[in-house]
Amino acid sequence: MISVIMPVYNVEDYVAEAIESVRQQSYGEWELLLIDDGSTDESSKICKAYAEKEEKIRYIRKENGGVSSARNRGLPEAAGEWIYFMDADDWLDPECFKTIMEYRELESVDIVSWNYYLKEEGCSTKAPAIRPEQFVETVDEALIREILFYGYAEKRERKHGSMRTLWTRMFRTFVIKGLRFCEDVKIGEDALFCAMAYQRAEKAAFLNEYLYNYRKVSSSADRRFRPDIEETFENLLKHTYEFLEQDTSLSGKDTCYTGLVYDCMARALEKKFVHRENPAGYRERILQIRRFADNPWVRAGITQKFDRSIFKKKQQAVLFCMKFRLYQGLYLLQKMKEQKKN
Repeated sequence: MISVIMPVYNVEDYVAEAIESVRQQSYGEWELLLIDDGSTDESSKICKAYAEKEEKIRYIRKENGGVSSARNRGLPEAAGEWIYFMDADDWLDPECFKTIMEYRELESVDIVSWNYYLKEEGCSTKAPAIRPEQFVETVDEALIREILFYGYAEKRERKHGSMRTLWTRMFRTFVIKGLRFCEDVKIGEDALFCAMAYQRAEKAAFLNEYLYNYRKVSSSADRRFRPDIEETFENLLKHTYEFLEQDTSLSGKDTCYTGLVYDCMARALEKKFVHRENPAGYRERILQIRRFADNPWVRAGITQKFDRSIFKKKQQAVLFCMKFRLYQGLYLLQKMKEQKKN
């Protein structure tokens, strides 16, 4: 049986379609756990109605705590051999579960991944394929490095497409038993969970099938101002550092961590420090950059030894500015990047 864990929070316009896509699966051995994370719209009413008329659907209400908290609430409730995390504003292909369960080598794998369609503003496009063919792979260090820092895939390692999303993969329950999402991480929690899961797995299957529809509700969400971004990235770096130090003997882990530090700084520059909605003046923005760059979890990735050849020239420029505390240089690099976009 497949246990589907679906966090729900204020998605009244979409949640019914997501639920129906599970109900209409041609493969019938599933259960759906609707974890209501304190919704204030009609989402709760919609979910309750489905749970009342369908025995395989359970509704669980909790106080608002974020998507990671909702997923964690669902994990101990799952009774299936497989666990699948689905978003409440997307939908599945009707043959999704059947395609996965009938895969000829399913018994030998611990994690199954597939492709997805990107739905945006009425248009549907195929996201880059995980792989151009179906295959089973023994989980190795290259795969885990790619999840932690995609620069490895771009430079020298196998490229599997998006390896950081939860909704395009299904996990054997025993593989992720005891794992929990980091509830104090608001960005990047999926990738960290996937890395920890693959670290435990022996074999993974990659299906060249498009079985999921990812709804990108608004492109403006990618550009929105994030005033609390330093805290969530500091938490992400802390948990990742602890995972790499305590739970894995991964070679190249120092470079993986430096790559994550780079990603965090690049996104913090974009989403806060140089963002047009940042109310701070120029001097205060430079101080914001300084405070984040001097955080111990950030400095740990800059002062350690790492493989510089993995990084592109523009990435190396950011790392150089961080290493030598050239905060104004970081600000200018982001400004130049935005000017080229425009």
